[in-house]
Amino acid sequence: MNSARKAAMTCALGTLTINLNITALSLAVPSIRQDLGLSTTAMAWVASSYALILAALVMLGGSLGDRFNKKTVLTAGLIIYTLGSAWGAVSPNGVVLTLSRIAAAVGAAVLVPVGLAAMRQIAKSPAELATYMATWAVAVGAGQALGPALGGILTALAGWRALFWAMTGLGLVFLVLLTRYLPQLPTTQSRPIGLGSQALVALWMITLTGFLIEVNSGASVWLKLALLVSFVGGLALWLWWDRRTAKPVIPAQVRRSAAFWLPLAVSVPNMAALGMSLFVGSLYLQDHLAVSPALTGLLFVPMALTTGLAGSWSGRSLLHWGPRRVTLAAAGATVLGVILAGAAGGQPRLAALIGITVGAAVIGLGFGSANTPINYLVVSAVPPAAAGVGGSAASASRQLGQAIGISLGALLISLGQASHHSNLAYLWPVAAVIACGGLMAALASTYPGQPTLPEVATSDE
Repeated sequence: MNSARKAAMTCALGTLTINLNITALSLAVPSIRQDLGLSTTAMAWVASSYALILAALVMLGGSLGDRFNKKTVLTAGLIIYTLGSAWGAVSPNGVVLTLSRIAAAVGAAVLVPVGLAAMRQIAKSPAELATYMATWAVAVGAGQALGPALGGILTALAGWRALFWAMTGLGLVFLVLLTRYLPQLPTTQSRPIGLGSQALVALWMITLTGFLIEVNSGASVWLKLALLVSFVGGLALWLWWDRRTAKPVIPAQVRRSAAFWLPLAVSVPNMAALGMSLFVGSLYLQDHLAVSPALTGLLFVPMALTTGLAGSWSGRSLLHWGPRRVTLAAAGATVLGVILAGAAGGQPRLAALIGITVGAAVIGLGFGSANTPINYLVVSAVPPAAAGVGGSAASASRQLGQAIGISLGALLISLGQASHHSNLAYLWPVAAVIACGGLMAALASTYPGQPTLPEVATSDE
């Protein structure tokens, strides 16, 4: 294996680490809730805070990667992430645990966008870039889908704190590999970082997710109203400010590019569907079917396999099928998978477990297939000097979708349980995932039939 390939695989380990962290927690949610005595709202904050802060700060992380040496930025972020994970392992209550998740996310915010930008800088041809994107998609899928198995088994064997110690150890391994295999990748530009615009991005993302979490909680009406107004006002102000400032988050040359915005729009419902499926599925299996955390995790292993297979297939098929057909197939698989899982919910226990496992595996096919076109189109739409912006935008859309999916899943379960048909509460998230698949298909239908081959950075850039 050549040095460029080793460097690319090391970069992909960053997204594997991050996505393992997010999805593994889904299986530990019931144990954490019981051990720390958390409410549904408090648990939603613990579960979504990591993805939320990632989404809010990842654009800043990408800008840092464009502004400074990528290896230095990745190393610093990884150290912060590892320390935050260790803090989570010793957290005494829900507030401290949420803060530790936020700290870990602050460090992780640079890993995905700068890792993608490094891949763009290492690649010497469009075909090589497509191969790296396939590797990245497999890593994303493996992290998203293997996380539940890891979380369930560790929680069952050694308690939920063991999960955070495992994340700490993985961070240390990643740090060693990063030091050994990633070359120095100096900045290719000196574009200043617009902190004001970055702050506005963080504001509307955080308040949107906060509103979804708190809207059905016992919080005051004034707090809910403030979150809603802050989200709408923050989004509007950012869109206005980013067009006028000399230091925008999104460079002017890609601001009006459909090839840049469309895959980001597809990424949000794709990740929302996955986040909702894992969060709600874990609660349903453990709370309603009395399945242990370890067995729950094992039931998601087929999803890990199909996600990896789909990521590999989409990487090979992208240049032949085109991003439109690959993503439409992904959306169809997501809808079919959640229908299968939802239909199994009312069956006898064994039939329900089989049906949910098969449905999750089909959802994995959809999720894994959609990732490669998203990454390829976004990274290709930006010039090499601003590759960090493309990587951070792709990551922000994924993490925002994940946070929205978790928050929306908790909200829909809460609303369903409060209705006169509480026995159907878990079908509300099923309908929401189907809607996500439909939105993916509608957006992807406007994708280009064939990808535009990007101008790939040469190795000495």
